[in-house]
Amino acid sequence: MESCPAEKGRMVKNRGFLGLGDVKNSYLALFLFGITFCSVVEYIVGGILEKLFHSKWWDYSYMRFNIKGRVCLRNAVLFGFGAVLVFRLVQPAVEDAIVRISVNVRMAITMIFSIAFVIDTAASVRRAWERRKNHEGSELILIFKAHR
Repeated sequence: MESCPAEKGRMVKNRGFLGLGDVKNSYLALFLFGITFCSVVEYIVGGILEKLFHSKWWDYSYMRFNIKGRVCLRNAVLFGFGAVLVFRLVQPAVEDAIVRISVNVRMAITMIFSIAFVIDTAASVRRAWERRKNHEGSELILIFKAHR
């Protein structure tokens, strides 16, 4: 069955970010998705940062129900609530505001934020790399420690 480009565009829009079409319609599914997705990303990024910069950027080892100090149950639940808040309230409001802005202004704003993001990322990596080079020994540097 053939479909017109406009129909395909609606299909893509309805599926949304990461194919969350059906997930976004259920508070429970969105909550569980937020817990799972964000915790997996946090765990993987924590491991990469430890290896790359020889430092722990956060440590949840003093929190209950943690995995290697990289993720903990409290933050996972907060990520779940955050996913519900962002996808059900914030994202629709932001999307409604953005469609009111002209395409040229949106492009300019996107370019400004993209340049700022690249500059900030480069500066952060440079500082982290310098910190790694100045640190002696085999023990990891702890950047942030969670408090109960």
